[in-house]
Amino acid sequence: MTRVKKNFITPKVILYKNYEDLEEILNLLKNGNEVIVNVSLVDVKTSYRIIDFISGYVMAFCGKRQKIEEKIYSFKLKC
Repeated sequence: MTRVKKNFITPKVILYKNYEDLEEILNLLKNGNEVIVNVSLVDVKTSYRIIDFISGYVMAFCGKRQKIEEKIYSFKLKC
């Protein structure tokens, strides 16, 4: 009997601190990774802007967003 090897991709967790982290998040998504973003270190206005921006990027590529907890979101591209 042969065993089927399943490819499990571990989500990447990013603690968002500044706009440089945004490039890393988008590159991880582009490469097929699921990304969990924690925006608890930034102010409310900035956190809304970041989540909205990433959500727009993900939705443009048939992706999905899931709220895990307050200020913690999961993003994944389906296409």
